[in-house]
Amino acid sequence: MKVLVDEMLDGWDLKLRHMGYDAHSMKKIKGEHGLNDDNSMIGYARENGMILVTRDTRCGRDCWAVDVPCILLDDAKIFKMCLAELGKMKPAGGD
Repeated sequence: MKVLVDEMLDGWDLKLRHMGYDAHSMKKIKGEHGLNDDNSMIGYARENGMILVTRDTRCGRDCWAVDVPCILLDDAKIFKMCLAELGKMKPAGGD
């Protein structure tokens, strides 16, 4: 599975590679491939059979509009994850 990590998540490519994924950082490859905007990044992901990971809601929606696989980590999703984790914890002081 090939993964393209958006610039705002730079460093995740290294973590994903350590876990066995074929992951690449947009920040690291954009200059060598002439990628300068969301559309070129989405096109690169499509041409290379990659899943795009981003926090950019517009970019995520643009991916879905052209059937490019995308994992969108927007604020709503992150908030839901936070609530799920909070639900697993016992309140301090028994409140």
